[in-house]
Amino acid sequence: MLKQVVKSLFGFFGLEISRLNRARKYLPKPTIDNVEIVACLLTLTDKEITLVQVGACDGVTSDSVYPYLKSGRIRGYLIEPSTVNFEKLEVFYQGINNVTLIKAAIAERNENRLLYTIKDEGRWQNNGWARQLASFYKDHLLKHGIEESEIQVESTPCVTLKSVIENYGIDHLDILLIDTEGYDGEIVKMAMKDGIYPPFIVFENAQLVQNYSQAQLDSLYNLLASCNYVWTHDRINTLAIQKSFFRTIDAIK
Repeated sequence: MLKQVVKSLFGFFGLEISRLNRARKYLPKPTIDNVEIVACLLTLTDKEITLVQVGACDGVTSDSVYPYLKSGRIRGYLIEPSTVNFEKLEVFYQGINNVTLIKAAIAERNENRLLYTIKDEGRWQNNGWARQLASFYKDHLLKHGIEESEIQVESTPCVTLKSVIENYGIDHLDILLIDTEGYDGEIVKMAMKDGIYPPFIVFENAQLVQNYSQAQLDSLYNLLASCNYVWTHDRINTLAIQKSFFRTIDAIK
């Protein structure tokens, strides 16, 4: 009825509504991630490369850096709080001496907290996507279609990013890689607050776009800018680069 009224009104003024028959166009999905490009470029240099990965999951799922870690070209400190994921991580990196595994979650202070994860059984057994949903908040799992009966809770140690850097004697950090189901922005802020400015920070932005307000998003990227970072995005991640890295390239030239 409303459509007819609108058409009649437009007709009164000698106008006609017509439907555009243009097919929507899509670009193909990206076939490489920002962090893989960074890892590849850095391994072409002669210096030892150090990476801290927050939210390592099982080492394989949605992970594009493991070939560089397994080849020994990058030294990695991989942080993962979920027991199921950590056990798989131990098996995956068994015998790889340049990789240090840390069973913990990164948080704003050192304490124990409850972590909600998916039981590795039933329809989610050996499902990497589902195991990535580990969170301090049960609602995060529920909104992704996980049933209450499929969720388990465990107490997990939480540590600050600064304490990891200090306790493991990381004297230089080249890549900070973050994938923590929406907590990524908070970890970026922790790093900036504690003066941890690696040349490259890669963090997932898809959850932030969904859950942050525009003001919160602006604040996060303004903070990065104030700490001399520039950035670009791939399909779900932000790659932030220290401006000083470009000066290093100019010096090499």
